[in-house]
Amino acid sequence: VKLILSGAKALTTALVAGGGIALSGILMVSFVGLLVSSVFGIFFSGEDSGTGMTMREAVQEINSEYETRLNEVIDRTAHDMLEISGGRAAWNEVLAVYAVKTAADPEAPQEVATMDSSKKELLKGIFWEMHEISSRTESKTETQMIESDDGNGNMVQEESPVSKICLYVMVSHKTAWEMADRYNFSEEQREQLSELLL
Repeated sequence: VKLILSGAKALTTALVAGGGIALSGILMVSFVGLLVSSVFGIFFSGEDSGTGMTMREAVQEINSEYETRLNEVIDRTAHDMLEISGGRAAWNEVLAVYAVKTAADPEAPQEVATMDSSKKELLKGIFWEMHEISSRTESKTETQMIESDDGNGNMVQEESPVSKICLYVMVSHKTAWEMADRYNFSEEQREQLSELLL
């Protein structure tokens, strides 16, 4: 009680002595601190905070891993034709889900303004839970024109069936709202997700 009273007295003295500017500065710093420690801290994650890693670098690493996995699916299957359908989720959705799941976790909340190896693994896990790469092959028969010599010096064209293997690669992704269902986000978390997606 004595500490509270002396603190209140010191604050009153500072205000009377022209400390209003100092108080507004303290309130501003406190507000920024609260903002950074919330889900909106994701907007402050662009710089290295001393961990040697930024959000941009983590995203680039995950993008590289995605391309590697996609190429592995393509390279492991012999094919003559390739067709890729679907695509990756927009990063704003992935990051919004990451921010809400990490910062608004009721059991173990973490700030999302910084990036380190454990948070990168969280982000990577969410990214791959949102994505699926699948493939299938189909044999197709096409007709090709083949030119040959008829033995008398004349070129003759003949139709010949040629069998080709077509590789279909499908990339599918869940939306941020499907992930909200998957993670059982509360109403408050869903509101935060909606705000971030805006």
